[in-house]
Amino acid sequence: MGDWPVARFPGRQSQCKSRDDHQQSIDLNNSEADVALRLGSPGPASLYAIRVANVGFGLYASHDYIRCNGMPQSEADLLKHRFIGMSGRLARFEPSTWFNEIVPGDCVAISSDSLAFSFLAAENGLGIAMLACIVAGKSEHLVRVPVPVELPVLPLWLVTHAGTRKLPGVQALVQFIGAQARHDPREFDGCDQP
Repeated sequence: MGDWPVARFPGRQSQCKSRDDHQQSIDLNNSEADVALRLGSPGPASLYAIRVANVGFGLYASHDYIRCNGMPQSEADLLKHRFIGMSGRLARFEPSTWFNEIVPGDCVAISSDSLAFSFLAAENGLGIAMLACIVAGKSEHLVRVPVPVELPVLPLWLVTHAGTRKLPGVQALVQFIGAQARHDPREFDGCDQP
């Protein structure tokens, strides 16, 4: 992954915050963080945003789930399977909207307002989940489920506050994260997976 830039700034510390909540982003205007990665919308116009990647989504299930239930071969086959849905604030997340258009509610066995839960539930064979290709594609426990429809792709933005973006530590972190995101764009958008 390269050298973490904080090593070049003795006495400085990096702290990573994560919000698995699409509607309530980390607030850069109130100094909750110096740098944010945002999927979909970069946020208010008062922030400085750079598009660093496109994040593709796909349907994923565990090898065990596929072994027990078979691999769906068509859109009609999908209706015979169990799914892991997105609820709460994630229900308004663009991939969830797409998911809800192709998967009837009675096929959803369990849902959560956490993408991390969806990932773990899929890995543990609870059903088929809509997941980001960059995350699910790296799991040795998951396999991508082919679907004959176009899957969502969202822009990934690297966002900073105008007042802090020129600080040396922030610039180094932005350059590092941007370089990592641009390293292999096919991993992010899912094009390297069947």
